Parts: sequence; C-alpha cells; structure tokens
Amino acid sequence: MLSCGACRSEPACGWCDDGAGGGRGLCLPGGARRPHAPRVCAQHSEPACGWCDDGAGGGRGLCLPGGARRPHAPRVCAQHSEPACGWCDDGAGGGRGLCLPGGARRPHAPRVCAQHSEPACGWCDDGAGGGRGLCLPGGARRPHAPRVCAQHSEPACGWCDDGAGGGRGLCLPGGARRPHAPRVCAQHRWHFTACPLCQCNGHSVCDSEARCMQPCAARTVGDHCDVCAPGHWGNPLNGGQCQPCECNAQAVACAPDSGRCYCSTKGLAGDRCDKCDNTNHYHADIYNKGACYYDLAVDYQFTFNLSKKEDRHLSAINFRNAPVKPDVDADFSITCSAHARMNLTVRTRSDPAERMLFSDVNCTSFRFKFPKSEHAFGVEDNVTLTTFFVYVYDFRPPLWIQISFSQYPKLNLQQFFITFSSCFLLLLLVAAALWKIKQKYDMYRRRQRLFVEMEQMASRPFSQVCVELERGGAGSGVPAPVALEPCRGGRAAVLSLLVRLPTGGTGRAPPLGGLAVASALVTLGHHAPHPPANTKRPRHH
Repeated sequence: MLSCGACRSEPACGWCDDGAGGGRGLCLPGGARRPHAPRVCAQHSEPACGWCDDGAGGGRGLCLPGGARRPHAPRVCAQHSEPACGWCDDGAGGGRGLCLPGGARRPHAPRVCAQHSEPACGWCDDGAGGGRGLCLPGGARRPHAPRVCAQHSEPACGWCDDGAGGGRGLCLPGGARRPHAPRVCAQHRWHFTACPLCQCNGHSVCDSEARCMQPCAARTVGDHCDVCAPGHWGNPLNGGQCQPCECNAQAVACAPDSGRCYCSTKGLAGDRCDKCDNTNHYHADIYNKGACYYDLAVDYQFTFNLSKKEDRHLSAINFRNAPVKPDVDADFSITCSAHARMNLTVRTRSDPAERMLFSDVNCTSFRFKFPKSEHAFGVEDNVTLTTFFVYVYDFRPPLWIQISFSQYPKLNLQQFFITFSSCFLLLLLVAAALWKIKQKYDMYRRRQRLFVEMEQMASRPFSQVCVELERGGAGSGVPAPVALEPCRGGRAAVLSLLVRLPTGGTGRAPPLGGLAVASALVTLGHHAPHPPANTKRPRHH
C-alpha cells in the first residue's frame, strides 16, 4: 500500500513503519497487536512466503508472500507483472516504490477525496479543515462502521471519540496504542479495548459520575439518550436525529425505524393515516374531512372484534347509518365488552352541520329509539334525509363492540284484530262455498248412479201376463206363479205371485184394482223334510 491511511482501510492488515521517522513503511497482514509475519527468518514456516533480508547485514528482514524467484510485491517496477496491480513511485527519484492493487489511472485506495470513485465507499474527513481524511466502505448516509462504541466488535478496529464529551465518535481500524491513521484520530481520543465512560450519543453531557444529564436534547429520551421521544422516529445513536411523526393528528406514535404511523382510529390507512380502508368498507365523509366511517346497514347487528395484534394502538372507531324507512321508528343499540365512551350526532339534509344528541356516554350497554315524528327518515333524489354518526373512543384493546340500527314496524292491536277477523270470515266463506260445491257434486253422483241402475233394470228381459179375475169368487187350489226368476246355480229362485188385497168388508176394491205382486225366495228341487220338533227318536239298546 502507498500510505498508512490506505492500508488501514483493509480490515485484516496493519501498517509497519520503517522507523526512519518519515512515515514510510509497509502494509502487512496482522492483528491489533502484531503482524502475522514472523520477526526473524527462523520463525518463518509459511509455505507460500519467503524471507526478504533488509541488506544491512544484521539479519533483519521481513517475511513476505512470494514464490521461489521473487516476492509477490516486487521491490522494483521492472519486476511488476501483476495484471491487477500498478507501480507507485515514492517520488525520491531513486526508482523505489511499491506495487499496489489498482487500475490504469489510480490505486484502489485514493489519497484524496477527489480520487475516490468506489461506488460502495465514501470519504471520511478528519475534521481539521485541510481536506484530509480516509476512504471508507459505507452507504449514502453513514459508513458501515457501527454507530456506537458498544456495537463495535471488529478485532482490528477501535473507537475514536470526537472529544465533545457526549459519546459520539467513529469506529476506525487500529491497534491497542493508536489508530492506523493518527492524523484522523488523535491518540488521546482513541479507545481500543474499552468504550468512553460517557455514552450520551451526542445529545447530552455527563456529570461527574458519567451519567447523562437529563433531559436529553434533540427529542431523545433514555438513560443514554438512545431512544426517540414519544411521537418521534429515527435513529438517535451517535448523533442521529429524531423526527416528529407526521400522522395528520390521527396517531400518537409511529414506527421508530420507518416513521409509519400507528393510526389510533379504526379504518384509517396509509403511512400518514391519510386514507380510508375502503377494502374493509370504511369510507370518508364529504363534510368531515379526515374521518373514516363504517356504514351500518339497517336491521343488521354488527360485531367488531378489536383483539388482534395490529389493533393494540387503536382507541377510537366511527360508525354511520341512514334510516331508509320513512314511516318506521329507528331503534339504536350498542354494547361494549370493556370501558369505552360514545358520542352520537345527527345530520339532516337541510343542515350539513352535525348536531350533538348524546355526549360522553358509557357504551357498555346503551339503547335509544328515534321516533319518526321527530326525524325525517328516508331518501329523496338519492340523498338521505337523516344520517346518524356514532363515535366510540377512549377504549383500550382487546374488546368487542356490538352495534345495530333497526326499523321494525310497531304492532297495532286494532289493525291486527281487524285483519285477523277479516281473514277468519274469508276462510268461513271459502269453507261454506266448498261445502255447497261438495253437496252439488254428491247429488250429481247419486243421480248418475240412479240413472245407471234404471238403465240396467230397463235392459232386463220382461213379458206380459194376463190374469182373469172372477167377481165374488174365491180362489181354490194352489195359486200359480206369474214369474219365476232363477238364481245363479239353479237351486233357488225368486217366485212372484198375484195377491188380492183385502177389502175390509166394504165391498170395494182398494186402489189399483186391489192386486199386488208378492215375491219370495224359494228353493228348487226336492229336499228331505225336517222332522217335527216333538218327535221322539227310538232308543237302541
């Protein structure tokens, strides 16, 4: 390496001064106390290294990486053959110098800030005003070195205090006695094995007992002024700044690393709590800017469970409802599982300003009826006539909230009985009509059956019988039948006879000539007569 400053940027290397007092030396691999190379040639045992004698004849020299012919870092420019290295002349005119890694224009470790071109490095000014400093790895805001001394864990680095007494400083490569770049950090401000007693991150100074004096400055708090005050975010370590949370007055805290606001009202979204969570049905109001409301449907009961991890910062939630039935009262009810307060306001179409109805009410259990006679419910020209706003606040999760607006019609007893009586009479009339229809149908069926029977009777065979009657004569003998109708099987028949009706001693015949047809069921054929009832059967001995 060309200089000690360039060498100290290497985390595993150290600068070996030549002892002449001119600041010349060599960059060698090593640790905080000594280089890895042995002090004498007898201690040399690395297979990829060789001993370079200093030529003074005293046996002094240096163990350097190299091969059988020459070291990897040639002593003269003619020996230089590495494609990724270049020769850095010492400027004395004697041809002496050093082979350093670099490009065509300059080495990789620039001496001045103007030569710095590494995209992953930055220039660290020494603060003396002369433009001197060091090229260190880092990003756009700070070097990769730790922010505070307590975070320092590199074995080849130490802490350089800025000398202001507030604990600010910088982690730099160095050893136990001094840093590799003494011009960047004075030796009396160098701490290698321990940190400074005062650790206030530059936001305060310490008292005689090395305690940070309170209160801390720059919006910081804590025993070491290492935490941003409530309502602020940032990294206050080692002089870092804390910025106020920009949350549009909708949050009291934000993420300490990113500044993302923890919205205190349910339904707000965005890093600055400047949007409404439309995905979950929270919408803004055209008159009340900055507030988001959950639209409650009529005749439904909603339950909001605020027990999730992301709900721990909530302390308020807003609801909105517009009754749509113009002739029905509106019933409102709300129940909270934990302590919470509630405000209820109303807005009408004629007056856009909200009017307070209930203020600072305990919402553990609350019910109220809004009569239709006092409020104009409904919708006209797509504009709601009355809108209720419910603000629940001053609660701490976890809790759940049940809320509802309902418009159920009230039961009218007179109308109920009139309707019931009308329906009952209508049912009676329908039953009577159905009964009359059934009677007509049954009569029709009987008539049809009678017609069928008469047709069947008329279709039976018939004949005529002539009977001669003698006046005043008395019949003698067995009367002859006028008809004999055999039954099925031929063993029985219906026998019909003509019978003269009695006159009763009047000498006149009864109506219809005094004759009648008498029918009887008789058996056909010969049958054994039945023995008399009093006949005794002989006994056999």
